[in-house]
Amino acid sequence: MKYSDWMPSKRHERIDMALNWASYLKANMVKFNIPETEVNILAAMLDAVVADTSIPKHDRTAVVNARIGSNMKSLAAAMRNIKKRYFFIPPLAGKDMVALGLKPGDDTLSVIAAPMVQAAGELWFPARSMVAIRNIHPLDNRKTGASEHGVRIYYGIMGASAECDRFSLAKRPVIGEELPHSLFTRRRAHRFQFTGMSGCEVFFCLRYENTKGEAGPWGTVMSTFIP
Repeated sequence: MKYSDWMPSKRHERIDMALNWASYLKANMVKFNIPETEVNILAAMLDAVVADTSIPKHDRTAVVNARIGSNMKSLAAAMRNIKKRYFFIPPLAGKDMVALGLKPGDDTLSVIAAPMVQAAGELWFPARSMVAIRNIHPLDNRKTGASEHGVRIYYGIMGASAECDRFSLAKRPVIGEELPHSLFTRRRAHRFQFTGMSGCEVFFCLRYENTKGEAGPWGTVMSTFIP
């Protein structure tokens, strides 16, 4: 069973939380409009768990260990049910969330800083007329934060307009901003299909970008011939 992040991962911490809930809910049944039977069921589950976990580990039989595991799952299910049925409408006040060991909701938007590291990648040729960029990664792996950003891939093809249509470049690019087209991706790889353009030279340049469009430094311009 996968426990949600509001519930402690360690067994003894989950038991402590449940003990706190049982005590707090019993004193506030009217406030939370929770039936006494629900609180009593939670308390009975706790009694069973506490009784078994109080037995020293070297004295526990396989039956006892299985019972502990089963009762812990039932206890977690009961706590999730109580939280879902009685804590959402009306929503808990801040002091109640603290008393119950729950994290207050965070409605503050996260600010993702502008990228500070260059992006790099590897050229790959999966099929005819196809060029891919894979293993997109920070050029300096010691710098953090790149995983929070997407990457914009700039590209263009060298050749006369009549030969290479809208992708054409009049001269070889020196930096990425000289490339006429781009796309944004959060993946670590992207494939380009250049049908009918085999033999043309294609150029790429990568640049990290955040959700506000703030870009990092330009990567190195890469070039190859379309297979």
